[in-house]
Amino acid sequence: METTRNTVAHAVALLAILTLSACQTYQTVVIDSDPPGAQIFVNGAPIGDAPVSKSLLVDAAGVPMKDRVHQIEARKECFYTEKAVLKSDSNFWSNSKPYPEKMTLRLSADPRCQKAPTTRRAERPATPGPVATGSGFIISTDGLVVTNHHVIEGCSAVKVPPGLATVVASDPYFDLALLRTNRSVPAPAVFRAEGGVRPGDSVVVLGYPLRGLLSSEPNVSTGIVSSLSGPRNDSRVFQMSAPIQPGNSGGPVLDESGHVAGVSVGTLSTLGLAEAIGTIPQNVNFAIAAGSLQRFLREAGADYATEPSTVALGPAEIAARARQFTVLVECWN
Repeated sequence: METTRNTVAHAVALLAILTLSACQTYQTVVIDSDPPGAQIFVNGAPIGDAPVSKSLLVDAAGVPMKDRVHQIEARKECFYTEKAVLKSDSNFWSNSKPYPEKMTLRLSADPRCQKAPTTRRAERPATPGPVATGSGFIISTDGLVVTNHHVIEGCSAVKVPPGLATVVASDPYFDLALLRTNRSVPAPAVFRAEGGVRPGDSVVVLGYPLRGLLSSEPNVSTGIVSSLSGPRNDSRVFQMSAPIQPGNSGGPVLDESGHVAGVSVGTLSTLGLAEAIGTIPQNVNFAIAAGSLQRFLREAGADYATEPSTVALGPAEIAARARQFTVLVECWN
């Protein structure tokens, strides 16, 4: 008798599964991307380059969770990934709520994708000399120098003229590096003691942009803090209007008292973004926040000085002091 009950129950369950399977419906959807040509993924599996037509399950009743459509994603180099995250419960996608006939996943340009070209000069003659240059600043009397990780990445040797530098610590996540040099200055850079800058605060930026084209002395630019976060609310960086050029990466960003508020890291690729969104951005530049830098230095065991930013100085006075501790960083291969 028990065997009969089990057989009947099994048959009922099987019938239910077959009935549910018979009710499953599919819909053909055209998936496109803006900008066009992104690679489209469904549940993490590539299905082709946009625009692409795909038959998607509409009614998920009775379908195992792993087989349902959870996510449709567009990926394109130098753009932020855009995802359409779909609810996975069996009642969400039904015949009464079909997919749109066409969905367009919009992508945002990633300004940090252009970060390395900010300091690297791509083609150089195969003659002795640096293959790329950046900037840095001295934070201690014994010659510790802060710069960007991407400035020294892949270098056979790093120089802070006139001598060689040793990489003490490097962090690609924060895009920071710490160098030991034989440069000694009586007044190294000092950090602001009361936390980060505020939107609207004035900043002064120093560095060695466009080495070989512009002045061999540190260049100075000024601006304000535009936002306390970077692309997609990235809290490691802040946005500023102070202009920076290729070669500025790794240089100091100073507050109104001449104290370190950040590290220049990159700027939007105006040509790439103009092509993507149809307009040219103005004065959109980024710096690694002082909090991120101080965390990196603490983990590296490096000492640094702090002072309250209570006395406002003029940009010319700040620049005169900062020229003493702002240095050129060269990548040799």
